[in-house]
Amino acid sequence: MMVQWNEAIGYVVILLVAAGFYELWQWLKTRTGMYRIAFGVGLVGMLFLGWVSGAVGIIGSENNSVNLLYWAVFFVGLIGSVISRFKPRGMSYALFATALVQILVP
Repeated sequence: MMVQWNEAIGYVVILLVAAGFYELWQWLKTRTGMYRIAFGVGLVGMLFLGWVSGAVGIIGSENNSVNLLYWAVFFVGLIGSVISRFKPRGMSYALFATALVQILVP
């Protein structure tokens, strides 16, 4: 069995990004418990979305380039969160935009 280094590096990057967001979550400890839970659920969801789209593919096989569009979901959520400065009302708009992009990808 041969190691596919491009996939291994990709998964390491995904895990490092998730760890970075975990550190951000630790910074958010000054927020309410429900806010931290919602942040954690979103983080796990994005981790699984990236992992599944890279490992087995959501649309067709993992070699289908359309699966790369699912990374737009992650970036819309990230950019929306930063623009809203993690305020609840802005985060609700960012989550709506993220869900809309995820619906539009297929």
